Amino acid sequence: MPDIVTFDFKTAELKKLHDYWKEKAGARAMPARRDLDPIVDIPELTSNIWLVDVERDPPGFRFRLLGTQVAERYGMDFTGKRLDEMDFGGHAETIAREYEETVRLKRPTYSRRSIEIEATMRRLPYERILMPLSDDGETVNMLLGGGYPLEADAE
Repeated sequence: MPDIVTFDFKTAELKKLHDYWKEKAGARAMPARRDLDPIVDIPELTSNIWLVDVERDPPGFRFRLLGTQVAERYGMDFTGKRLDEMDFGGHAETIAREYEETVRLKRPTYSRRSIEIEATMRRLPYERILMPLSDDGETVNMLLGGGYPLEADAE
């Protein structure tokens, strides 16, 4: 079991999502995708979550499912796109490292930042958590993510 990590959540919803992930993991280091049923269990959060496939050849991350609020804030639905195809302004490398770290450490990672989407000139201050999922209890094959907008002074 990984070390216990606490996060300084600014939104109650993100804490609730993290608690849901921990509950589904139980005594295991991480739950499997089959353990989750967010539409039934946490319907009030589904518009702000996403699922990402961890690809091995070539290595990368592909968005499998994207909540409607995430797509709306970003300005497009990026379901089916790879992380390295996304516009995260000057934060693309940092964001990619956080996804990689979640897989490598096999535990959630948390961040708060503001990105500017060049195509839409949208400024997005947000907090985000990525949580690993594993079908075999060892290899991270998916990530569950959640993100909520923040006021500029809460970043």
